[in-house]
Amino acid sequence: MRGVERSPGDEVGGYRVVRALGRGGSGAVYLVTDEGGGEAALKLVDMSDAGARVRLAREVAALQALRHPAVPRVLDAELDDVDAFVVFEHIDGPSLAAFVRERGALTPGQVADIADALAGALSAVHAAGVVHRDVTPSNVLMAHDGPVLIDFGLSHHRDDDRLTRTGLVSGTAGYVAPEVIDGADPSASSDDWGLAATLAFAATGSAPFGTGMGALSATLSGNVAADVPLPLARALTAAPQFRPTPHELAVQLAAAAAGDATALLDATTLLDPTPPTLIASIGSEETGEDQFYDADGDGDGDGDTDLDDEGADPEWDEAGGDQDEDWPPERVLPQRRAVLALWGIALIALATVAPLIAAALALAAAVVARAVDSAARGVWRSRDRRGVEQGGIVAQAFASPWHLGRALVLTLPSAALAGGLAYLVVFVVDTWFRSAPGAEVREVAVLALGATVAVWLLGWGPRGREARRGAHIVATGLTPTRGWSVGWALAAVVIAIVGFGVSFAGSPQVWWPLGANGPY
Repeated sequence: MRGVERSPGDEVGGYRVVRALGRGGSGAVYLVTDEGGGEAALKLVDMSDAGARVRLAREVAALQALRHPAVPRVLDAELDDVDAFVVFEHIDGPSLAAFVRERGALTPGQVADIADALAGALSAVHAAGVVHRDVTPSNVLMAHDGPVLIDFGLSHHRDDDRLTRTGLVSGTAGYVAPEVIDGADPSASSDDWGLAATLAFAATGSAPFGTGMGALSATLSGNVAADVPLPLARALTAAPQFRPTPHELAVQLAAAAAGDATALLDATTLLDPTPPTLIASIGSEETGEDQFYDADGDGDGDGDTDLDDEGADPEWDEAGGDQDEDWPPERVLPQRRAVLALWGIALIALATVAPLIAAALALAAAVVARAVDSAARGVWRSRDRRGVEQGGIVAQAFASPWHLGRALVLTLPSAALAGGLAYLVVFVVDTWFRSAPGAEVREVAVLALGATVAVWLLGWGPRGREARRGAHIVATGLTPTRGWSVGWALAAVVIAIVGFGVSFAGSPQVWWPLGANGPY
């Protein structure tokens, strides 16, 4: 750093140093005057790395063409000399960090105004192809005309807890996005995360993940401070793909400040943190599926709340609580009716060939569907309340013994009912029509009827709503495009044709593991 140390009165490239403004791992910033006495901020950069010199030159070229009231203009630059420097427009005002330390946490309206200004600044910077890398309260100046974002990956401040060391992360502890801590390169999305953390500091008066090196583990685990406003907590998700854009976040904060619940809800839908396998935009040209709008989030599509006189869902209350308490209302839920119906027919066809194997597959499918539905609610709760990414829904379902165990227990009543009624239907119908001609056709028809009853009860029996929702979630994940939908549908049709064809051809049923004749 001795190469960038300067004292008042020294000259750098024709600029006279007045005083130091900040220092850090990559250089030092000085208040300087030009030959006409105009003030500016000069960043004297440690350019021992030739690659860093090239990257800086590209950023400077982009920033020189940028004009935004919340971004200081680049006035001059010299990157080929021994003293490499960049000269910025000088912004007179304290940093947001100093401003909050002196006056305390800002009001929701003030935070919303800052968010709006900085959203425009970041959008302009990112559109120019520049990544800031270090959006923090220290790098936001509270100028007379509004906040200004400074230090575009160029300067650092002495009083920040730095993470910059060879082979480690570059940034400010508590404001570095979790993916950057994990080794990813800084990006526009990590800038968005830093903006949310900076606004959380302004709203609460303290860093949302603490300070110092202890903030690293808090950031990675998603332990955001409890007093952080919900829009900001949700924006601090570990999953970059689920973060709001700065403008979306600004809209949310403005709605919250105004107490406009409707606008806040509309803004929330802009940044739906639920992955495509859970909430999909159906009805597009790519999927070719009908859109299914579920106003109450219960998966039945009727838009009714299904509540009793006390305002509670009777089906879930009997089981000890409303499972839809955290399920997102008024959303477009994934629906794959055609694909699931064809696979139901394929399962029925298989039941005419190997009844017990088909029953085992149907039971396994019901358990998996309920486990996926349970995992989906868990993922939603985490993202909605803490802004923490918990992994994919299906992966969660299989990774957690809780989801699978719970799904198995909840499937047993409907499985017992389905198995019992299916056997009763088969027994009664077979007895009534035992003397009818065409024994092979009669047996196939009876088994198909029993399988239809069983499949229907697994989906519409006790707690069937969970199974249906989970089945649609899985099917949506398996059919992301129209081509995949057609492929899975054709596979089901082939299985159904082969199954019914083998059965009607007179081939004996496979009753494994009971033996050749099964229950007969």
